[in-house]
Amino acid sequence: TKRLDMRANKEPEATPMLETGSEAKQCSEIGNKKGINTKGEKEHEVKAKAEPGVIIFIDQPKPNIKVTKRKEKTCPVFVDQKLTTIPDENPYSKRLKFTKRCKESDPSHIARSSANIFNDIEVNVASSLKEPYCSICQILLEPVARGSLPTTLTKSSEKVPMQSAVWIPTRQTTSPAEGFPVSLLLVCRRCKLCVHAECYGHGAASPDDWMCDRCQHDVTSTSLVLCDLCHQSGGSLRRTTKDSFAHVTCALLLPEVSFSSSGCLDLKQMPGKRRNLECLICGCSGFKPAVHCQASKECRVSFHPSCAISDKVDIVLGPDSRVILRCSFCVDKFNLANKEIVVTKYHPRDIEVGETVTVELDDGFTEVGIVKDITPEKYYSVAFDDGTFCDNLDPEDVTFEEDEDDISENCPVSVPWDGVTYSGVYKGSNMLFWYKIETGCGKEMIEVDRTKILKTLVQ
Repeated sequence: TKRLDMRANKEPEATPMLETGSEAKQCSEIGNKKGINTKGEKEHEVKAKAEPGVIIFIDQPKPNIKVTKRKEKTCPVFVDQKLTTIPDENPYSKRLKFTKRCKESDPSHIARSSANIFNDIEVNVASSLKEPYCSICQILLEPVARGSLPTTLTKSSEKVPMQSAVWIPTRQTTSPAEGFPVSLLLVCRRCKLCVHAECYGHGAASPDDWMCDRCQHDVTSTSLVLCDLCHQSGGSLRRTTKDSFAHVTCALLLPEVSFSSSGCLDLKQMPGKRRNLECLICGCSGFKPAVHCQASKECRVSFHPSCAISDKVDIVLGPDSRVILRCSFCVDKFNLANKEIVVTKYHPRDIEVGETVTVELDDGFTEVGIVKDITPEKYYSVAFDDGTFCDNLDPEDVTFEEDEDDISENCPVSVPWDGVTYSGVYKGSNMLFWYKIETGCGKEMIEVDRTKILKTLVQ
């Protein structure tokens, strides 16, 4: 507090004493008469005379101290540069959106929900018997194979395995080059949805009496659960951080959507501009988020994730092992539909017939010779359901379960090994070149691969 000495004789300041009783009351009355703010507000100068011998205390306002909050570090998120050309929606031209909320006691809604669950059971059981068994990984099937997944039950002795290879990279493995991890297959005991524990975000879940998020909600409520991204029911519905639901398959195609630390889908980073994109398939915009074709930087074709999955749009693993869409225009323009995928494990063919080369012999010595013939030898790469991977299988040992003339990545195959047949998926082919080299003035012919050959520099 600031002391103001208002005595007429201007004597040195004396230490003020606390007034008690009537003196304190008199002091406050005098202060009020003289316009002194006793509540700590803005201080005004007092020009009136005060009674001699009375010291008035005026509260000084507290200094304004600016407290700056420490900025929290945020993880970098994907930025779609194509969205910069999309204008923001005019708030004065927004269409009115009416949502019909079903009451808990509505008997017609309960009947509709029960009918949906029976239809979902039939579709989930039929599709879970096909490679890769997980309904989330199935979006990486070839468009034709994805569109031909069974939706009706048939008499079959096949069963869902306990585990299988994960096609979509998870938080543990960021690239298919690191291997194909194995994850438990969880089957919902109510709707029979089959998913990998890692794909669904339930990495520590037990397959016994497991239920998906949608069925856990249906146990305690009769309200119809819809996806926030496509407004459809059924499928791999997962809870979001907003306590709503979204399909994991829809979320994988939106680059800004991710899993939170609790395993729920986080939709907060998704820009609202995505809802302004027009879907090439349904022609709608303004309601559901859409994503651009990511085959090239110039392509501006966009799709709703649900429309792309159901309409056989090409879905593959792109840069950084993200799931991306490729429109048919770009697939044809850039010749992306090469069905034969060659994995560059071995040395490419960089030596031609007639060249003079140096050969490393088994005894450590070298010898100069001339290349007389080059023979290619093909090997297949297969990712097995138990998580193992082999890239040097003889094509005669690999049996394609579908049309062998339509060989493409992720086609289901079977391979016999030590009397046991193992199932897996085809991942590509390797080409190994054998070189026949004539050495010793034409007296000896040896056959070696590229690792044993040193190119001779031309003088």
